[in-house]
Formats: sequence, structure tokens, C-alpha cells
Amino acid sequence: MKLENSQTFLNLAKDFAGECQARTRYKFMEYGARNQGLNCLAEVIDKVVYNEFNHARMFYTFIQKVKNNEVLEKIEFCADYPFKQKWDLEENLRISSEDEYAEFSSIYPEHKKIAEEEGFEEIATLYEHIIGVENCHH
Repeated sequence: MKLENSQTFLNLAKDFAGECQARTRYKFMEYGARNQGLNCLAEVIDKVVYNEFNHARMFYTFIQKVKNNEVLEKIEFCADYPFKQKWDLEENLRISSEDEYAEFSSIYPEHKKIAEEEGFEEIATLYEHIIGVENCHH
């Protein structure tokens, strides 16, 4: 099976978008922590921001391999993403923990399983590694 014709390809696109959004949500929290003088907490959150960036980068790398250095104009898919956070740091940390739990306990394991079923072992391994990191974020 070619990656571009697979559910794994769509999952990579969804997960790239989700990790980009998670990075931004964490960046908002980091900003809030710094404004409240919680610099140690802001530094910890900044590490999570960097992890989310790298998850997005790794998903994007697999997406870009589809066209062998040709331009990939767009990927169309339907997905939903959380918009629960407000400007309350403590509540946002709680909400983010719930989101991380969903990623490591159900979303990414399902995407890993699909990648394995479709024969994309390298992508399944990526999901396995990311599941571990998201568990730590939780």
C-alpha cells in the first residue's frame, strides 16, 4: 500500500495539525506562567512546547516523503480539536493533562495499530515513541 492512499497518511496529517495546536496552547500557558512570576513552571512548560514541536516535525517529515521532494499542495481531512482552554493557568494545566491522556491512551495507540495493519512499521514505531512522551506530559 502506498502511504498517500492510506488511513495512516490522513492520521499523520491530523496528528501534525493537533501537535501544532497543542504547541500553541502550551505556549499560551507558558506565557501565563511567566506573567504570574512562575518562571520554574514556565521552564517546564517550555520543555513540553519543544516536545510538541518535535512531534509535529516528525509527523510532517513522513508526510513530505510521499511526493519525493515534489510540492504537496494540501491534504484534505475532517477532524476535531479541543478549544477548551481559557486564560486560567491551573484549569489549562488540568485540561491539557486530559488531552495528553487521550493521546497516549487511545488516539495514538489506534493510529499505531492502523500503521502496523497497513504495513508502515517505521511510522508505527514513531507512534510508539510519541505515546511514551505524551504519557510523561500527562
